[in-house]
Amino acid sequence: NGRGAFSDSLAEYALTVMLHFNKQIKRIEANRREKVWDKFQMSTLRNKTVGFIGFGHIAQVTAKLCKEGFGMKVLALRRNPKKDDSVLADHVYSINDRENML
Repeated sequence: NGRGAFSDSLAEYALTVMLHFNKQIKRIEANRREKVWDKFQMSTLRNKTVGFIGFGHIAQVTAKLCKEGFGMKVLALRRNPKKDDSVLADHVYSINDRENML
């Protein structure tokens, strides 16, 4: 078990999934197949909020990409919200405070 061995690729995958749903890729692909170009508002990730349940290395790498690359607000839920490595999160919630994260 190598800490951080796959953090970058998993963080990129997480962002790929966020973009897939945010950009409505399934809808765009269907439009392309059917040669129908319906108009719709395509939103951006900028200024959106992302939440992490657990804030280990993979979540922190993902949070850095979200924050620096997309200007997103980052929330984290972790057992020890006072850990020093939580600086990437705009707010860290404890397990007991999880309802407020939502």
